[in-house]
Amino acid sequence: MFLITFGLALGATQRGATYVTTYPGWLGWLMFGCCCLAVFMAGAKMLQAVDLERTLEQYE
Repeated sequence: MFLITFGLALGATQRGATYVTTYPGWLGWLMFGCCCLAVFMAGAKMLQAVDLERTLEQYE
């Protein structure tokens, strides 16, 4: 699962770097930050789902 998050992060930083060169200034950096934030949110959601699955398996 951490490799999936790592792959998402690599793609997001690549896209963010493209935004920084395409949109110079604060707008490019804002888009870069949004790309990275999306990966943090997705990674947290995946970890939460794994924890929920493990918890539900205990009660079966």
